[in-house]
Amino acid sequence: SVVAFLPIINGIGGNLAAIQASRLSTSFNLFGRTDFSEYKTSLFLLFLTVPGHAVFLSVKGLVDPTHIGAPFYTAFFCSAVVQVTILLGMSYVLVMLSPLLRNLDPDLYSIPLLTALVTS
Repeated sequence: SVVAFLPIINGIGGNLAAIQASRLSTSFNLFGRTDFSEYKTSLFLLFLTVPGHAVFLSVKGLVDPTHIGAPFYTAFFCSAVVQVTILLGMSYVLVMLSPLLRNLDPDLYSIPLLTALVTS
């Protein structure tokens, strides 16, 4: 069933977005801005998407050996990359806007919002 793959795609995407939001928030709190190295970090996290999903899909295949074809896996990896790309962009927007809008701490507000975006 395809429903068994939802926790995999949502969990990995949410964790990668939370890592990026935490790094951006720390950089913003220390320096008042973010630097170019955070852009490199987001690219690295984006490149971790496919190997991370491959590991979890192989474990799921060992636990539940149902045969699902290559088109499904191709669509799964493409949707995972798109999801993580959107979440990494949203993490930047949320961390930069939270102090400006209502003087909110980005650590406390951006990570829960990002994980809520993943599961909705």
